[in-house]
Amino acid sequence: MKAIYDGRIHNVADADVEIVLEDKAGKQFAVDFGDERLIVDPTDSEVANASNLAEWYGVDDERAKQLRLMLQGEITLEQWRLPR
Repeated sequence: MKAIYDGRIHNVADADVEIVLEDKAGKQFAVDFGDERLIVDPTDSEVANASNLAEWYGVDDERAKQLRLMLQGEITLEQWRLPR
């Protein structure tokens, strides 16, 4: 499962008393479920707005722009998959 914390995408490593998030490098940290900066199981549109979208998905800035359009429903998955 994914979560967005403070505008950045993270993996959810554990969710018990607190939610434990993990970044791409494997660094984990705990966040209170009531933290206003936390979005658990974000929508595609929320993921599209993440500041680390390009890094998270391993794409360059141009592909990240296209990925954002796809996640926001402005282009199809097939259009996003077309080679650039």
